[in-house]
Amino acid sequence: MKNIILSLFFLLGSYYVSLSQEIITNELYTVVYSEVYEQPLSIKYTYPNPFVFKSDTLRISRLDSFKHNSVEILHYQPIQIFKKTVFGSGHYVDGNGKAVSRKIYFDNTKKEIEYPKVSTTRINIDTVVTKNWKTPLGINTSDDKDYDLPYHKGHLVPNASFKDTSTEDFLMSYLNCAIMHKDLNKGPWIVLENRERKISKESLLSVSVVLNFGVNNKISKGGASIPQSFTKILDYRKPNGIFVREVYCFPNDDSVYKKNIENYKVKELSFERDEFEELFK
Repeated sequence: MKNIILSLFFLLGSYYVSLSQEIITNELYTVVYSEVYEQPLSIKYTYPNPFVFKSDTLRISRLDSFKHNSVEILHYQPIQIFKKTVFGSGHYVDGNGKAVSRKIYFDNTKKEIEYPKVSTTRINIDTVVTKNWKTPLGINTSDDKDYDLPYHKGHLVPNASFKDTSTEDFLMSYLNCAIMHKDLNKGPWIVLENRERKISKESLLSVSVVLNFGVNNKISKGGASIPQSFTKILDYRKPNGIFVREVYCFPNDDSVYKKNIENYKVKELSFERDEFEELFK
């Protein structure tokens, strides 16, 4: 497993060049998408800062809270608010083709992406309304034909973590969807999502997901390549200055059934480091 991950990091840049990838950034995530595989290659997203407090005049953060010689130092500082850089311009189109004001962000060397508005379905009066996946416009992605059992439509950015309706069109886009084995999607993947939500309430958390493909990928009925495994990287920083990285790699098959996520933690690439104590050595 270690060799797989190390090879992935060293070869990622040169390898992706040949996959006709697009880099798309919206308000929720940045995704590197392969139009050849019709799957994401990687996706990155960040949870809201749990240590930001709002007042009428000042936004402050406990980012600089740490301990030195057993004394806790709370160094509050104003947060600098940077204006988001927009590369190019774009617009949002709802399900009726009507352009509305929401902006999309993308590199000006890439394609313009439009996010059709998410619709909902109710099977009968007793069932919960479910959201429907939508195919983005301006890029070749997977669609409903690519997801037959034993595979699910796997969220890469968790739906349960970002329930704001302003981001639901990004969550339910096939840009955020991977062909994931049902035993992974309903098993260790959910367990790890629950863990990251817990971490996000007490730490600054950024998450990266990398889909791992091989030379002879399985192909879905719709023509999309099926990932061989998924790597998820949790990077988080605690108020006491401890920086933590957790790396997990899951095979995309039924071997993960009822397995503990610790079985898939890549210990050689996971660590904890006290960044602030290093300053006083």
